[in-house]
Amino acid sequence: MDCPNPKRSAGAAAAADLPDDALVQILSRLPIKPLCRSKCVAKGWRDLIAHPLHRRKLPQTLAGFFYGSGGGGGRTSGWTRQRQEFVNFINMLWASGVPFVDPPFPFFEDLPGIENVSLLGSCNGLLLFDYVLEYHDPVFIVCNPATKQWVTVPSKHIPAYSGYLVKHTCLIFDPAASSHFHVVQFWENLKETLVHAYSSKTGVWRSSRCHWGSFSIARDLASAFFNGKLYLALNGRNEHWIVAWDTEGGTRKIIPLPFLKGQKWCLPVSDYVGQSQGRLHYIYHEQGLLEADEPIEDVNGFEADYATDFVGTEGWSYELCIWVLEDYDTEQWELKHTVSFLELFGKVNCRMGYKVIAIHPDHNLLFLVQHWNQKLISYDMDSREVRDLCTLAHGYGSITPYVPFFLESEAFENKE
Repeated sequence: MDCPNPKRSAGAAAAADLPDDALVQILSRLPIKPLCRSKCVAKGWRDLIAHPLHRRKLPQTLAGFFYGSGGGGGRTSGWTRQRQEFVNFINMLWASGVPFVDPPFPFFEDLPGIENVSLLGSCNGLLLFDYVLEYHDPVFIVCNPATKQWVTVPSKHIPAYSGYLVKHTCLIFDPAASSHFHVVQFWENLKETLVHAYSSKTGVWRSSRCHWGSFSIARDLASAFFNGKLYLALNGRNEHWIVAWDTEGGTRKIIPLPFLKGQKWCLPVSDYVGQSQGRLHYIYHEQGLLEADEPIEDVNGFEADYATDFVGTEGWSYELCIWVLEDYDTEQWELKHTVSFLELFGKVNCRMGYKVIAIHPDHNLLFLVQHWNQKLISYDMDSREVRDLCTLAHGYGSITPYVPFFLESEAFENKE
């Protein structure tokens, strides 16, 4: 039988005598992993950490995923059906006793045409939606599901440039620096990139140019906001880069990406840019060249147009490569992990029928969607375990991770 540790027992007893406010102040200074372990110290500590009044002062972790959804067969008709369709929530903390986030967002009830709301992304607890009504200028909606606050952002002040296409739209919110947020749009043509950024503090849009040469923002790839900078993957004819951009000075740094020497006739394809455990991560795989007259199959099983891109080639082995930026100043990358498609998906080549949607902010855990069966899966880099988490609703759209932020902000004018 183990003997009790007198020092540990004395420390626990001393902590138990602290007032709740003092204990919360101490716990608020802990990183998320030690904070989660603190729940096991005593039932009183667990209840204290889970209390709604204290959660806003404590660091948070991944609570789940929001995703847009199209269909909804079998649901009730009318407003209830419509508001359930435009966004859904996957709760990853169901076993912890954390209250479920209300996915229908009842504070949107007064908006006409709720079916025209589309989820675009998230940043540090805030969600960004696109809202388009016929004969009206499109607007953005930014909301905080935890506080029920929301605000509309007009986009009619963005100048329309001939020959430019909107390549990427994202939300920037850094609660450690300000209670205000930015909505940013990147417009591209064949020669340059224009950036239009809205500030909730000033209430105006500001435009600038980025000189990235022939590089283009990687399509269908989320950006990452980390350490005050927005990170985007750029694709060129023969090179790939990560650009660090901020709302004050524009382009701060262009970082060359690391690639292993791959197989012949393969090109690297960016899968994900994000941060985990205080470091920037980049994930890619390789695709083989497909003959120009060979048809490809889309994710729903229907024959698509003839190949205009790169897809896998039968008989080759493919894998995800996860890299970590070890040093921002020296641009040093280190290969963290590799996993084969066969181990991850049960297929040697899944023909781009998947998407990396997140890396856990506090663990070596990847989240991916398999398009062919609408499964959300996780992959643990430490144990190499693959788990089926859930099946997404039919017609699912954008999927974004959600880490709650419980403090109210002056940037929002509406509250439920």
